[in-house]
Amino acid sequence: MAGFTPKKIKHISLGISIVIHLLLLILPSCRQHIRIEDTPSIYNIPVELSVIKKEILPKSEPKKKPAPQIVKKKTSKKRVAQKKKKAPEKPKTPQTQPGDSDSPLIQSSQDPISPKIAINNEWSGTIEVEATISPEGQLISYTITDSTGHDELDEAFIRTLESSYTFMPRQIFGKKQTGTLRISYTFEL
Repeated sequence: MAGFTPKKIKHISLGISIVIHLLLLILPSCRQHIRIEDTPSIYNIPVELSVIKKEILPKSEPKKKPAPQIVKKKTSKKRVAQKKKKAPEKPKTPQTQPGDSDSPLIQSSQDPISPKIAINNEWSGTIEVEATISPEGQLISYTITDSTGHDELDEAFIRTLESSYTFMPRQIFGKKQTGTLRISYTFEL
């Protein structure tokens, strides 16, 4: 832009800004006096209406029943006492409670670690143990009912049974009791 210095550009932009601001202030006050009557702002559309008149009746009070009349009858002075025979009571059978079980349950368990000798010799087998569980859920005793055929595998399972198994005791009618449980584990390669 030849001939326009930065100072002139500032003056021109300031002038334009003032003119725009003045127009913005003046136009809203002028708009109030301008009316446009060519465009209707309300449309007349016929609408069909129907009026339903409901009558609300007061609630009627319920009819009162006449009080029963008491008639006294003469009775003899001798009264005969009659005893009603009661039906024989049935003995109550205790009902099962939530959490009842006929035998103890395994709450948590862990797989036994196979001994190195069993891995090296590729031993496998299934052990079955009958365990006695106390009312507190502790292992009281055990009996090996079926062996794997290898003492090392049997001992590994028994160590895991004693250290890593937790039990829920037998519970009958809400009372915890001592019970037995069969547990089996198969060692596989």
